[in-house]
Amino acid sequence: MLRRARGWARHGRLAALGVVGDRVPRLYERDTLAERRHLFDQLGDPAGNPLDEHEASRFSQNGEDGVIAELVRRVGAPARTFVEIGSSDGGENCTRALAEDGWSGVWIEGDGERAALASARALPGVQVVNAFVERGNVAELLRGAAVGAEPDVLVVDIDGEDLAVLDAALVQHRPRLVVVEYNAAFVPPAVWSLPRRLAGGWDGTFRFGASLQAFVDTLAGRYLLVHCDRSGVNAFFVRADLLDAGTEVLGPSRLFRRAAYARHPFGHVRSRAALAPMSELVPDPGTLRIEAARPTSGPVAPGAPVAVDVVVDNRSDRRLSSGRPHALNLVLRWIDRDDESPPTDAARTTLAHPVPAGRRRRTLLWIPAPSEPGRRTLRVTAVLEGVAWLEHLGGPDAVADVVVEVRPTQGSSTLP
Repeated sequence: MLRRARGWARHGRLAALGVVGDRVPRLYERDTLAERRHLFDQLGDPAGNPLDEHEASRFSQNGEDGVIAELVRRVGAPARTFVEIGSSDGGENCTRALAEDGWSGVWIEGDGERAALASARALPGVQVVNAFVERGNVAELLRGAAVGAEPDVLVVDIDGEDLAVLDAALVQHRPRLVVVEYNAAFVPPAVWSLPRRLAGGWDGTFRFGASLQAFVDTLAGRYLLVHCDRSGVNAFFVRADLLDAGTEVLGPSRLFRRAAYARHPFGHVRSRAALAPMSELVPDPGTLRIEAARPTSGPVAPGAPVAVDVVVDNRSDRRLSSGRPHALNLVLRWIDRDDESPPTDAARTTLAHPVPAGRRRRTLLWIPAPSEPGRRTLRVTAVLEGVAWLEHLGGPDAVADVVVEVRPTQGSSTLP
């Protein structure tokens, strides 16, 4: 009871701080500068990239406006045109500043409400297209919007199959500057891209887009990586033929920045702890194995509890727990053959005891049987909260399926 009271008190304090931050612009700006300085001190400046000093925001989130302006100054923009795929509502994105400066271009947004707001906010010369973009239709969408062969700036940020969409767009178009959001959960030289079967919307974890190395490898020979912003969100590429021959190419391992995502539920971050950079994936893909078996055989009645004996085999070199920095929780859910994508609201079960590196832990879990009779599949997996579903990153070993027969018969068990 005391813990709950403390939780509500903290919730109220954070809410009040959020309201104050919105009402007092000077306080907001002062705290922003202080927190960014602290964040930059944590992240360091491993590459000494001179583009850092050009980061500035007018309508962007992480300094993209300033970097784009500087790169445009260096490589030129003869057409003064842009394309932004995943432009949101037009109030805050990477190309709003260009539109304000008289550029023309196209905003493509899949969400209907956001696209409507973007249309209301669009400046002269900006065309808004409401469409869900995927690798199969991006070329047609760009052709329908009359995008020229060489737009000056192309931005891709759709939290989905960004890499495939970008690669398809570059078949017919050669932008001078490319800006993409990369997935900082994967440190170079790790190569990862969201599988096509999982595309269709962000699930709230870091299972989105593609790693920085995947973008670099895909664009090799055509575009060179020149900058990653200090927040560890966006990567900037310049067409290879536009760079001077003597330009030093630092590469992804030097330019990569870890991401620092805010955890504050009310917007502006007030906690230093919330600004800590995202840690690497724990465990690394392939080092977690889950074994599961239903302790008793025979059918169960609809709605009756089903017991599952679960073994977590930690083959990584790190201790696993349901605490910080990223909670690892077990997930039990009934799956259908047609839809195996994990729902974001699937019920979690915390680890009863931490699992030391190189050790195994056994636990007994319960879940109600489905109300509909038939042979059903119960999936046991794990989720690294705020990072990823292990069944997608860890492979088949991070998933265990148990077949349960649900049958309303007199001989069925009410307690397995």
